[in-house]
Amino acid sequence: MSIKTLISSREFAATGSETDDCELIRGEIVRMPPPKPKHGAICNRLAYLLTGYVERLGKGIVLSNDTGIITETDPDTVRGVDVLVYLHPSWGEELPDHTISEAPDLAAEVRSAEQSWKKMLEKVLEYLSMGARLVWVIDPSVKRIHIFRPDQEPQVLAEGTDLDGGDVLPGFSCPVAAIFKTR
Repeated sequence: MSIKTLISSREFAATGSETDDCELIRGEIVRMPPPKPKHGAICNRLAYLLTGYVERLGKGIVLSNDTGIITETDPDTVRGVDVLVYLHPSWGEELPDHTISEAPDLAAEVRSAEQSWKKMLEKVLEYLSMGARLVWVIDPSVKRIHIFRPDQEPQVLAEGTDLDGGDVLPGFSCPVAAIFKTR
């Protein structure tokens, strides 16, 4: 019988570039395939729209490009989230140089065609359990956005409707089609 050696989020952060395409899931390093161009374009578009929003609001920050956040501890899980919004980050103006353990106001994931809904929902539950107030799962294959909030039924929006930030991102609104616009 072999014994698994689990590592902490601190040890994972110290591994360097050899784990750039990985997440730490309950103490184990798990390789993630690199995203396809459409995935990157949609992440970029969403980050662009949300950055405009926080700039108009005059507060907050948008993080993207698989920024690592600690979603669980003992054993640790570090997820690379596609897009995050923090309206009142505890770190203030100075970005931390370590993995973030603070829950975001919004965590957004773009679902890849190879990614199962089971795996995606595991991430959603981790984000909500750590205290995220809003989670969006953007599914390019059907051009829909799935909206998750703590203790509420999920919603699904399709093209022809508007996505809004509700009470989490007050005043944010855009057509669902704008998220999928890649040109």
